[in-house]
Amino acid sequence: LPPAPDSFKNPRHIAACQRVLDVANSTGLVPGHHSAGPEDAVRLFDQGFKLSQIGSDVVMVSAGAAAALKTVAEARAKAYPAPKARGAARTRRSRA
Repeated sequence: LPPAPDSFKNPRHIAACQRVLDVANSTGLVPGHHSAGPEDAVRLFDQGFKLSQIGSDVVMVSAGAAAALKTVAEARAKAYPAPKARGAARTRRSRA
């Protein structure tokens, strides 16, 4: 089965995962699965898998960077609020 964003909802994928889980458990291996995030990892643990990461390094670093930038932007906006507009915009008079 090719990977897809909705693989965890695909009945064929679910059946294949169960087969891997059953074979691993019957042969004394530790069943593991690559997940797309924490919600999928929890679902896999509930299914019986013993190992699953909770996200990729790129996703984790990107999320951390986005949170840090948001925090700094909010602090900057609080420290340096945008000036309030004073009436209509001024226009330059042309010299004629």
